[in-house]
Amino acid sequence: VLSNLLEGVISRAIAARAPVVTTNASIAFALPGDTSSLFPDISHVYLFAVIGPASLVTISGSFNITSTRPYFDFIVVNQNTTATDDALPFYEFIQSDGSYTISVASASYSGSVSNATIRWKTDNQFPLVLMRIITYDYNVVNYTGPLSPAQTQMLIPDIYPSAKFS
Repeated sequence: VLSNLLEGVISRAIAARAPVVTTNASIAFALPGDTSSLFPDISHVYLFAVIGPASLVTISGSFNITSTRPYFDFIVVNQNTTATDDALPFYEFIQSDGSYTISVASASYSGSVSNATIRWKTDNQFPLVLMRIITYDYNVVNYTGPLSPAQTQMLIPDIYPSAKFS
């Protein structure tokens, strides 16, 4: 019972510090400003993509797993509550050559999706897609945004994901 009470308090505290995007546009992946209060691990980098009015996002790219970049995943979250709706770790979708394609879709989307699909919940009116990268490349980790999608792509061109909104 106490843990349920604390969860609500903690969720509200996190939501109060969460970055807020007040646009109806879809925005490709970008490095936000300081997220250390939300994601305190210094070896993690989070890229945000705003889904906006889209009901499907097709994300593709290439990522070679190395000792300095050993892990990445995609997470769909509720911007208002910071709650995770769904997530997909790289080992469930990456091909042997490092390429990947995943779909991020609304709960009600019934069109064609890739084999690797995550969905946001019906009550999530402000979904965001996060790409979480665990990296020991401190040139990336220590670079503080906010950066535009174009600036982010210039910073990490070898792993920057392409996002197609529809």
